[in-house]
Amino acid sequence: MTSAWRRLILYVSIALIAAVAAGCSAGDATSGNQSPPADGRIIAMTKVRNPTFPPTVPAGSTLYSIKYGSRGHVVQGYLDVPPGKGPFQLFVDLHGGSVFPVRHIGQYAWTRDIAADLALPADVVFLPNYQGYGPSPGPVVDPYDDYLDVQNGLKALGNIRGLHIARAGTFVEGTSLGGYVAMKLAANDPQVRVAALLSPYPGDALFMQWLLSQPPDALDRVDLAYEKALRQAFGKDTRSRSYGLNSFDYSRIRIPVLIVAGTSDPIMPTALVRDMYGDLRKYDRQVTLDVVPGGHAPFNTSVGSTLDRYFLNHGLNPYY
Repeated sequence: MTSAWRRLILYVSIALIAAVAAGCSAGDATSGNQSPPADGRIIAMTKVRNPTFPPTVPAGSTLYSIKYGSRGHVVQGYLDVPPGKGPFQLFVDLHGGSVFPVRHIGQYAWTRDIAADLALPADVVFLPNYQGYGPSPGPVVDPYDDYLDVQNGLKALGNIRGLHIARAGTFVEGTSLGGYVAMKLAANDPQVRVAALLSPYPGDALFMQWLLSQPPDALDRVDLAYEKALRQAFGKDTRSRSYGLNSFDYSRIRIPVLIVAGTSDPIMPTALVRDMYGDLRKYDRQVTLDVVPGGHAPFNTSVGSTLDRYFLNHGLNPYY
């Protein structure tokens, strides 16, 4: 399987779910009398038996399913560890999902098969499933909480005995909602070195500002659904704390960033992504934008090769 086609299975798109649902799935570790786990505490680390690694990954690579504490909940993720003692560079891949709180979502999550297929020959790969996705119990929450789940996941990696990660060499890739999480990390974690974003969600504040700036007849039903949901959740004042938490400070980005947008994206319009790119470029001249034919989270062998080359040129040897 070529490196580009391996990446095809990465891109789960953002779910447009405007309704806010209450409740959570069974199995939340905070139920009953059990004390909530501390942020970043490793609860379980289980070796995944007999994963099918692609031929580009050398023998000796190991896939783990890990569980750790985050915000009083249990969060699950996958961890690919290459052979050797390290220190290893770290590649964090962030999937898409819903930007509004809803009940548990099973389909927008990393699976053991995808995790095995994304193993790298010489780098640790971390694939977190935010709360409410796949094996991570509880309801889906706001984007800011997804960011905290990833932040606590990075803390958890540092608590794994014998795993030597050069955190100054952290590379992140995010699709859709995962693009917001990647940028939130880049704005707040000095260890993040490079980021690549595919159809990124720009954060609640910029999205609402963009929606309010558009002529009413220029918005489609997807845009209108987003605007209605954001109004109901947070109102119109994008200076509020809720909008601030679910956004990120563009002025704090000082790393190479590649943004890939689709020309006919019905969820993250190309004009919106261009605005995001323009705002980032005011502070960071290392940001580049690549607009390609396609819809939301567009992907083909050409885009895959572009992402591979981008990371390779910035010090990560992803698939070669």
